[in-house]
Amino acid sequence: MAIVLVVLGLISWTVSSAYDNTGPARDRAIALQTGEALREALRAFALQNARLPCPDTVGSGDENLTPAGACAEAAAAGWLPYHALGLDMPKASLRASYAVHRNASASTGDADLAVRTERTGDAPGAAGYRNVRDLLAGLRNATNEPANSAMASITGDAAASGAIDCSANDRSELAFFLIFPLSDRDADGKRLDSVHAGSALSSLLCAYAPGTPLTLDHDDVVIAESNVSLAGWLGARVP
Repeated sequence: MAIVLVVLGLISWTVSSAYDNTGPARDRAIALQTGEALREALRAFALQNARLPCPDTVGSGDENLTPAGACAEAAAAGWLPYHALGLDMPKASLRASYAVHRNASASTGDADLAVRTERTGDAPGAAGYRNVRDLLAGLRNATNEPANSAMASITGDAAASGAIDCSANDRSELAFFLIFPLSDRDADGKRLDSVHAGSALSSLLCAYAPGTPLTLDHDDVVIAESNVSLAGWLGARVP
């Protein structure tokens, strides 16, 4: 069902997103709808694979995996790997950027959410070996980490959550985030806005909070999944 919703959302956005012919409010609503469908697809992937997908760092639609099938060590941000979710990529202007929490050396324990690994002590061959319970343990480890701007994080919404500042006001209790660029309203020639425009896509680990008000210089749509939210969703679906 999640995959069906994603496909329908992508088709709807592709058909309806001629930015010259629709208003900003409609574009934003469609991007939000698509983003929520993709959130469900990422959750379903995590449930099936006991990890989150590795980012696509070259724009191919595929995960950046080593020959052994593991997520490349430095791959924490890039494009959403649409093919890993069973989807065709939309045109370049509609692709989402994606970042995932990766910290195998966290002081709280392994918190590399893009790698399927054993975290609960089960032996190879046991029923619980490298299963979703191990991803839940990784999410718990990530939640207990101190804020770290080197990991996927969000920054304030310029209101109650403070200024949009990835250096001084970062919150890193995220499992993943997606960013959807809309039209270039400020005409600066950049695909992404605000703090999103300051980094190469492969190092874009900070997004402004989803509740950030729409302005001329930042109208990107952000979908953010906290460790707690993903753990709750997964925990409700495993024995």
